[in-house]
Amino acid sequence: TNAIFTMLMVGRRQPRTLVPALAVSMYWLSCHPHRSVASLDSGLAWSMPPSPFLSTAVNGKSNSPVMHSPWRARSTLRLRARMSVPLSSGSGGSMMDQKAGGTVLVFDKRHGPHNGWGHVECPERADGIWQLLNDEGLVERCRVIDGRPATDPELLAVHTAEHVAAVSAGNPTADTSTYFQKKNDASATAARVAAGSVVEVTEQVCTGQAKSGFCVVRPPGHHAERTHMMGFCVFNNVAVAAQQAKERWGKQRVLIYDWDVHHGNGIQNIFYEDDQVLYISVHRGGVEKSYFYPGGGTADKVGSGAGRGFTVNVPLEAADSGDAVYRMAMDQIVLPVTKDFDPDIVFIAAGFDAALGDPLGGMAVSPGMFGSMTRDLMLAAPNAPFVLSLEGGYNVEVTAECAKECVSALLGDPAPVQPPADPKVSAWEHGAIMHAEKTLDKVAEVQRAFWPAVKRSNWVRSNP
Repeated sequence: TNAIFTMLMVGRRQPRTLVPALAVSMYWLSCHPHRSVASLDSGLAWSMPPSPFLSTAVNGKSNSPVMHSPWRARSTLRLRARMSVPLSSGSGGSMMDQKAGGTVLVFDKRHGPHNGWGHVECPERADGIWQLLNDEGLVERCRVIDGRPATDPELLAVHTAEHVAAVSAGNPTADTSTYFQKKNDASATAARVAAGSVVEVTEQVCTGQAKSGFCVVRPPGHHAERTHMMGFCVFNNVAVAAQQAKERWGKQRVLIYDWDVHHGNGIQNIFYEDDQVLYISVHRGGVEKSYFYPGGGTADKVGSGAGRGFTVNVPLEAADSGDAVYRMAMDQIVLPVTKDFDPDIVFIAAGFDAALGDPLGGMAVSPGMFGSMTRDLMLAAPNAPFVLSLEGGYNVEVTAECAKECVSALLGDPAPVQPPADPKVSAWEHGAIMHAEKTLDKVAEVQRAFWPAVKRSNWVRSNP
């Protein structure tokens, strides 16, 4: 599989090599038939996609890679080797700090039994973040709260009764990228605790007990639809918490910024007709048609009914877009819209699979850029509390670094000093930026009817 992955990466840069790479991939697949989705009384319900690494389209259908990756193997070994600091957490050893206000953290060990054994959505993702936050002294600067399971009324505010009941019974409907472990209610418990923990942090910030919070939770949530699991997600954690912010704490201008490399179809669809929730997603995909998982998030999707204008999709088509393109998206679309909306609470669906080194994303964003985006949003919405919740991110060590940068930003730490930018960019970077300029101008054209502050790009015109 390492050889196949290497050929695919080379093929992306040198298209003439892609056909033989795909041929080898198909041969590998013919020798490794995937197991079908089935809820097994004895344990794991598997759901493997057609290929372990492809995240584009085959026969017009989007695929999501979930199998064991070389990054996970190496990162897991390094993580276990440095487990000298105990993993303090809720429900079994919390480091309760009595500091009022500031930033709260939640991490609950009940996520651990939800384990696909080779799946990239693995327990080491959350454990690695918590370990690094401890190592860097960030946990002791925050107040750690206990996680808790979401209640039925909280879940039913955004999910159907059939879906909630099916998860509890161990036989939920899922797409072909999502596993579910029925034994000992492992997946059902982890999913309820993930959603409930985000609600708990939301209560902290909505009642003035904290100014911000970071939720180290899994399984992720932004793909989960009202009716079914999808894309590694069981319940839609951020959507559940955002709805509670409206219903219980009276928030009327809720911003959800989703920077996961995959479009958050679940969040979009749940709030598509809601004029109190603004959903902004910067993701990998197409302006008019997307072949990157989950296959939606095109620029023309702006909401409907009362919610028209409250969905802002920023699809980036070029791989390895990097920090420069994400900076353009922030400056031209995300920040102007945020300032105009003036949110009274901000949720960030904090997926880190756009980061450099992630096996699924391929967008080459630095960990520091996630901290920078957090700081910029805090400046754009200075009166709003912030809740960040882990979504994707499948290189264990890189994901931990990205989360560390975000928590540091929430704590008010200054941005790390960066070396001077090279005024000359590579041909690849220049091409990605030129492509992004055209994309962002199209997004601005669509959104200007709702948000006049969005800007056109002038990067290429000033950098011929």
